[in-house]
Amino acid sequence: MAVKRISDIDIKNNNSLFTAIYGNITDSEFFIDSDLKKYNLWQQLHLYLKSEGYTVLFYDSNNVHSYSQADLIEFLDLKYAKENVQPNKYVGKLKSPFKQTRLNNAEKNAEKNISGNPLHQSIQLVSETGYDRDKFYRTSKDTGELDCLKKLFAHNSNKPNKKVAFIIKNPESHTFPKGDKDTYTDFFSELKNNYVKNKSSDKIFVIYNYKDKQSLISSFDDPMKQQFFFFSNDFKQQFVGKEKLKDNTFFIDLPEQNEIRNLLNRERLTNNLLLFSSVPFDKILLRLRQERKTNKDILALNLQDYITKIDTTNTWDKLKSLKGIDSIIEQLQRRITSIKRNKNLKTPAKDRPHLAFKGNPGTGKTTVAKLFAEILREEGILEIGHCVEVKVSDLIAEHFGGTRIKAQQKCDEAKGGVLFIDEAYGLLDGNDNQNGFGKEAIEILIQFMENNTDSMVIIAGYTDDINKLIKEGNQGFARRFVSSNHIVFNDYSPEVLIQIAENQLKDYQVADAAKKMIGDILRTKHNLRNANWGNAGEVENLLQEIRDEFYNTTDTEIDTKHIPMLHKNRVKPKKSDEYSGLKKLNSLIGLSQMKNSLENILKTIKADKIREEKLGLINTNYKLNFVFRGNPGTGKTTVARLLGEILCEYGLLSDTEVVECRKEDITGKFLGETEQKVKELFSNAVGKVLFFDEIYSLVDNYGSGGGYGADAINTIVGLMTDQRYSGKMAFVIAGYPDETNNFITRNPGLTRRFNFYVDFDDYSNEDLLQIYLKMILDNNLHIAEGCEKKALQWFSQQSRGKDFKNAGFAEELLGITKGSLDQRIADCEDIENIQAETLITITEFDFPN
Repeated sequence: MAVKRISDIDIKNNNSLFTAIYGNITDSEFFIDSDLKKYNLWQQLHLYLKSEGYTVLFYDSNNVHSYSQADLIEFLDLKYAKENVQPNKYVGKLKSPFKQTRLNNAEKNAEKNISGNPLHQSIQLVSETGYDRDKFYRTSKDTGELDCLKKLFAHNSNKPNKKVAFIIKNPESHTFPKGDKDTYTDFFSELKNNYVKNKSSDKIFVIYNYKDKQSLISSFDDPMKQQFFFFSNDFKQQFVGKEKLKDNTFFIDLPEQNEIRNLLNRERLTNNLLLFSSVPFDKILLRLRQERKTNKDILALNLQDYITKIDTTNTWDKLKSLKGIDSIIEQLQRRITSIKRNKNLKTPAKDRPHLAFKGNPGTGKTTVAKLFAEILREEGILEIGHCVEVKVSDLIAEHFGGTRIKAQQKCDEAKGGVLFIDEAYGLLDGNDNQNGFGKEAIEILIQFMENNTDSMVIIAGYTDDINKLIKEGNQGFARRFVSSNHIVFNDYSPEVLIQIAENQLKDYQVADAAKKMIGDILRTKHNLRNANWGNAGEVENLLQEIRDEFYNTTDTEIDTKHIPMLHKNRVKPKKSDEYSGLKKLNSLIGLSQMKNSLENILKTIKADKIREEKLGLINTNYKLNFVFRGNPGTGKTTVARLLGEILCEYGLLSDTEVVECRKEDITGKFLGETEQKVKELFSNAVGKVLFFDEIYSLVDNYGSGGGYGADAINTIVGLMTDQRYSGKMAFVIAGYPDETNNFITRNPGLTRRFNFYVDFDDYSNEDLLQIYLKMILDNNLHIAEGCEKKALQWFSQQSRGKDFKNAGFAEELLGITKGSLDQRIADCEDIENIQAETLITITEFDFPN
């Protein structure tokens, strides 16, 4: 008996001589009918076509064979051996799983005439293992396919009422004989004409070994395939229309529910398995269909062990058990209600069920997608409810033509379930490793969404990037991902992060002090999160570091000593001499006013840390906006770099990096580019110090009310109070005192936003001498006695106006004195006897005048 996915070929309503079959047609594919018998594809085709009254023959590697000896003898015009009589009908003996011989009505009359031996000497009996119909017959001599097709032609002409089905098993092996292509082409035309002329019911099936539609279509355009008869242009015209297959092509799908039910019953009876003791039968069927849909061999499973491990918990309950996604659950419930009500209408409206999951990593998008797929099946919206999780690299190929095949394969795999595309914005042309084929992949996805109402697509990724993909990827995307189906996954709250941590540590003994510190660290990390914040991933990384410390001890309890110092420093205030960044700051020469200002700022921050540790009072309202005012060379850039290290040690920043910026880094060349550059600059600086030197250079056109400088300043003013950045980064502007003050006062918004002003005084001559001497040491040189007075004299001669260079003068004097030393060494005539000390000593002769 033929299973449904074979009988769906529906030979009665196929008026074409040629039929193509593709899909799940590998040798390992099995078919289980309602009698619980297991067949391969060829046996199933034979049973189905015999039931429709056909003589059934197979052609493979220059050999004709069949499961019916009588069909072979009749088709090849062979005579029966004298000791045998021609049977009325031949169908081989079939053993059931019950160890009994079972014959259908068509077999009963023929069975008594069957001999165990071949009825003709040119026919061999061949065994197949692993299937219930385990023998077939083939000719013992080679027969070319053209000769076989000519026999079919003659058979059709002489016996037009006799139906013959001829099945080509390996079309890739049938090449045109050298120089004889015209013979095939002519005969092909004659065969088609004869078919129409005689109103024949004969059928020729070509079995193409391709798992999906696009691969089959592409094969006819493959130059390497043109040498094969069944890939010629004649056959392309038979099976391929405009970018799609014609009605005489059939896809062999994966086993449907009834067939898997038959498989379970067969395994249960033949192997005495207890399969249905605790898990509902429909749940078992679903899981096995999902396994088979994802190309797993379910016969290779230990079914009894597999079934006992199936989770029977209601999927809605699983989803509701997740922390921090109550609003998402409510949105998904509304979506399901809408889909179901629409489906129940007499004339359902065109529904666009596809979803966009938007948010930072670690917010549960993938987990929710998998559970939602299950819920859609339980609610009767999707047939199978499996989730096929892919990345862009799974859809896009590295060569022309490959993307269509890869993308279509994943779409076919997801039919009846959910196709989940993580980081889907990578489909936009211009992205790294995309090779320009993103547009093609998007077109395949749109076709899939349009033609398969039994499936759903979910795209996921960062909010801004997904919005850009939907807007710019393709006009069809916007229509298929309507705004009401955009679901935002907000960052987890500190409380949810702490619950996640507690759940992951449930199998460990954890000291109360460690629990508290882990909670404090997560609160601090959450407050400093940036655009790439990993949510649950951040918890996993923290706990992994703690476990690594714990595992390398003999301790039985996780305590605060197992928490790495980098994390501990974020929440536990240290003694003043333990801050390395502060030590470096205080070691700088001069700048007493700057040091006092920063010291007072840092004392306020330290007091807050003490209140947090002792009372649990967390200050989340920090504004870290600094104005550094001073002449050139007073150390503003150096202090900005140290500020990153200091604030990171105080737990207010997550990174010591300083992002340095000037006017040319953010002003664009066309409308809108400046705003985008400023936003990217702030986004990249979250958790760090953003240092903008000479920011007043932006006001070139600002005073007159226009220009890209105005765009930059207006954007900066807005972003400084944006919750994504305020308190999560330090913004430092620096420059000349008068120009900086003038810049800030021109915009009331800037005046309100900067809360820390730090002044850098000019260096005294004594400070410049100390800086010069330090530079001498840093260059592995030293200075002769009495030269310090020369250096002071030179510094005192420099004009102390607005453009006083400060440390730049020390650098200038180093260049003068070292240059003179270098010249003296080069001009020395007695190089052989020059002393080592002379090579590195700056003397009074090296100073100007």
